[in-house]
Amino acid sequence: MNMRILLGLWIIISYKNIFAQNNFYFKRIYTEADEFPTCMLAFENDQLFLSTYYNIGYRVPTIFKFKKNRLVDSLQIVDYNGTIFYLGTKDSKTFTAWGFTSDNNSNNLNLTYWLIDTSLHILENKNYLTKFHEQTYVHCNQLSNGNYIITTTGISNLILGILFLKFDLNVNLIDSVYFDYLGYDLAFGSVEYDNFYIAPIYSSYLATSFGTAMCFVRLDSSLNIIRIDTIPPRQSGIALYMNIKKKNEKEFYLSGKSEKIIAGSVYHRSTVSIFDTSYHVLKTVHFQNSTPDTSNYPAAYTNFDFKNLQNLYFSYTYNLPLDFPWSSKKTFIVVCNLDSNLNLRWQKFVGGDFLYSSNSLLASSDGGCYVTGTLYDTTLNIQQRDIFILKFDSLGNILSGVPENTYVFDKTLVYPNPGTNKLNVLLPENHKNTTLELINSLGILCTSQEFTNDQLKVNTSNLCSGIYFYRLRQGNEIISQGKWIKQ
Repeated sequence: MNMRILLGLWIIISYKNIFAQNNFYFKRIYTEADEFPTCMLAFENDQLFLSTYYNIGYRVPTIFKFKKNRLVDSLQIVDYNGTIFYLGTKDSKTFTAWGFTSDNNSNNLNLTYWLIDTSLHILENKNYLTKFHEQTYVHCNQLSNGNYIITTTGISNLILGILFLKFDLNVNLIDSVYFDYLGYDLAFGSVEYDNFYIAPIYSSYLATSFGTAMCFVRLDSSLNIIRIDTIPPRQSGIALYMNIKKKNEKEFYLSGKSEKIIAGSVYHRSTVSIFDTSYHVLKTVHFQNSTPDTSNYPAAYTNFDFKNLQNLYFSYTYNLPLDFPWSSKKTFIVVCNLDSNLNLRWQKFVGGDFLYSSNSLLASSDGGCYVTGTLYDTTLNIQQRDIFILKFDSLGNILSGVPENTYVFDKTLVYPNPGTNKLNVLLPENHKNTTLELINSLGILCTSQEFTNDQLKVNTSNLCSGIYFYRLRQGNEIISQGKWIKQ
């Protein structure tokens, strides 16, 4: 047998043995609607905020709050239809959120800003009407002086356009530039240098004409475009799902999806490169499997992050199918730890039992990282995705404390769901005069109990297996309701 074939078979068997180790630890957040996480923000006192949206015919921007890795609160911005793409620290008690939302008076989209405190109260809200009527991305870079550079991409009159905006600390618009050069399609954030900014852009025009699919736009401090530079495709190859992060005053990292052509077929891989500010490629690392028939896609929003140069983190989806998201294919979340020169320290694979997709990665102050994404269980026969969150330490150990099988509705936690002989209900806010009602599928009230503190523990051992509906009532007002399954 050919030595190359033997080597290939050995690598495949080794990968399967690694994936077969059933020691992966993940937590799911059950909802009754398809849900999609976008970004995370870590705060002091072990607080973590996760932005997502419910897809219930329109998108409801939602923020989950975790404390010490336990889900404790949530905010649904029900009067908006849109998506939050960025969360950033404002001060020790507040954070900012940026996203696209529908404008009530036109067919266009607003760039929307919220100032939110850590108790999830909205303190300020501003909208900036754009030319876009279909959203794609919003990227935010908070500058050294506290100002913001917003990079947005959207569709206007069937043409992709790119909008750069600069806001001051009070979110007043300072400068902006919009361009819709044909074939310059998607922008992916920016990095700041002394008197200029660098932003990576995907270009279908360059891909068709010159064989490369990306370029760098250089802007001056007033957002005037200085020049657009293309990169020879074989030097890096990154084209989509890009993240750009400053390394030092002379270099930066770029991550994203690249392509490899084998026997005339295109295969997707996940890639990280180091560039200098003259766009020379100093080093490139490709993350791909040993066989050429698997597509690896970097996390859709934030796939590369670090708090210090000793621990760089990169996340991608291994074996992402073409019929995503409702595929029966089994995939893995991959998390990589790298040093400052992109040497791989460790690599972890999570999943393999259902369809997982990596959405966002966030480096944590303790040297580890958080990873979030979606899980699609084909055995449920419903087109709804659940959220998972993973917490890794700097050695690659998985840590977490989110309640198993948590059902989240508004600001109420009902778990485990499905459950057996015990039902826990957590009501983080005002619990006075609140009553839990549990009703079976025939409409019969099975139990009614009043909260004496913020947590209620219900003995359900006397209930038959089946589907139940719960209601939380304050007087005549139902403040929360949902479904609970007893196994």
